[in-house]
Amino acid sequence: MPNLPSIPALTVRAIRATPVEVPLNFVLGTSMGAVRQAPLLLIDLETEEGVTGSSYLFCYLLSARGRARDREPARRGRTRHQR
Repeated sequence: MPNLPSIPALTVRAIRATPVEVPLNFVLGTSMGAVRQAPLLLIDLETEEGVTGSSYLFCYLLSARGRARDREPARRGRTRHQR
């Protein structure tokens, strides 16, 4: 295996989680009922080193958004090597 350059540790400065509901163009029928809106959690991460990232999470159930947001403070100040 070739020698790979080492990647410096990143320290989490902030994580923002923003819940949104996006209207669907069509009704999605599932075993739990009709889905007319897609509940999403928009996630933004900032590091002390200036690296930022954005992502989203499809929640399926509205109650899942709150559980994901509750974990947000637990990650602050950790490097990517700490779990």
